[in-house]
Amino acid sequence: MPSSIPLSPISASRRIVLLAGLVWAVVAPSVSAGPAPDRAEIRSAAEELADLLEGNYVFPEIGLLYAAHLRERAAGGAYDGAATAEKLAAQFETELNAVYEDAHLRVGATDSADERRGRDGRGLGIPQGQALAGARWIADEIAYVAVTLLPGDEVSQQQMADFLSEYQSARALILDLRACPGGTLPVMDVLFSHLYAERTHLVTMDTRVEAERQEGAIFSGLPTLTREEAPDGLVRRFHWAEPKDPVSPWVDRPVYVLTGDTGSACEHLSMALKVSGRAVLVGSATMGAGHYGRVEHFAGGKYEVFVPVGRTFDPHTGRDWEGTGVTPHLETPAEDALDRALAELGVEPEESPTLEDAEGYVGLYGNRRITLKDGTLYLQRVDVQPEEEQADGRSRRIAPKLELRPLGGEEFELPRIPGAKVRFDRDEAGRVVKLAVRQRDGSWEEARRSPGD
Repeated sequence: MPSSIPLSPISASRRIVLLAGLVWAVVAPSVSAGPAPDRAEIRSAAEELADLLEGNYVFPEIGLLYAAHLRERAAGGAYDGAATAEKLAAQFETELNAVYEDAHLRVGATDSADERRGRDGRGLGIPQGQALAGARWIADEIAYVAVTLLPGDEVSQQQMADFLSEYQSARALILDLRACPGGTLPVMDVLFSHLYAERTHLVTMDTRVEAERQEGAIFSGLPTLTREEAPDGLVRRFHWAEPKDPVSPWVDRPVYVLTGDTGSACEHLSMALKVSGRAVLVGSATMGAGHYGRVEHFAGGKYEVFVPVGRTFDPHTGRDWEGTGVTPHLETPAEDALDRALAELGVEPEESPTLEDAEGYVGLYGNRRITLKDGTLYLQRVDVQPEEEQADGRSRRIAPKLELRPLGGEEFELPRIPGAKVRFDRDEAGRVVKLAVRQRDGSWEEARRSPGD
């Protein structure tokens, strides 16, 4: 096994769902329980999955290991007891990641062509025009924006361009990637065009050549990527920052990047800014998902797999972030990253408003419950099972408890989800009776308090 293959394990609970190239669904597939797959379907599915991984996985040696495992287990009848297609897919995914763990290797089942169309292709399955949230002057002459996703559509690209134009008089930029799970390249290319005065090599991307021969170039038509000489078996591209002409006022402004639950393409963005020396990263290590790829369907389209076909890495060291994450310059808990960045810029954080009558907010509001612990309020969805209750062992349906931080009045922020807000309403008697959560598109989802809570 070549030394270039990263061996650091990734906790299953930290898997992310987006990537630097194409996009896996933001929400896990929802598949109705159909009849149990018969032995012929199971053997066919295992063989086709083995072929896909053997022929396309980023590291050929690992692809062979995956394929050998699937074929041996299928021949021995290990999958014959699968009760549903979804459980078979879950077993495939769990076993493959036990052979060699990859944060992007996901296997799912789908029961309709319509559902498949919602999750495959270039950029489908990811909300369009929703790249940014919470843009504002966070302190005197300091601009702040949270990147919540990196879609590839023109509306999202224009959002980034408009933000940079509107706040170009800032003396510094705080870019919040703490809740950015991933996406693709065009929005970050808009950002790069404003931050660099000269054409700059950011990162290098190696794709397995067989994957491009079979399906075509995974990154086509992007002027910021150039094809370069590569070792046998690989297609190598350099990712460049292409400056605006004339250059942007942003080129000499300090940039601070906040990191935490930062995944995939958002790690690509973090790494590019770090290794080029253009930004200071503040927060905790990112999620550790550095392999990009594409969705492939198999077994007549009843199953799908995200096949990692390439990796992105630091051109100076050859190292990527798979399994380890991108380490920030200034390490601090993610929830404290904004205060630390502001302190670095000479701004003392304001004290949060005090929370009075905290018990009065506790209760059930639709599918969200508000709880109180040690003087802090938390929000948690109750229609999503905790990880340990999942029959298939997957972690993407976790419902974490999210801290609510007072903003004053009846409004709260969710520090782990930049740009998100929660608002409470009271009745004439002063009792909290309704909760509203601001969605990515700026709308508010409301729920009344359950009687008796």
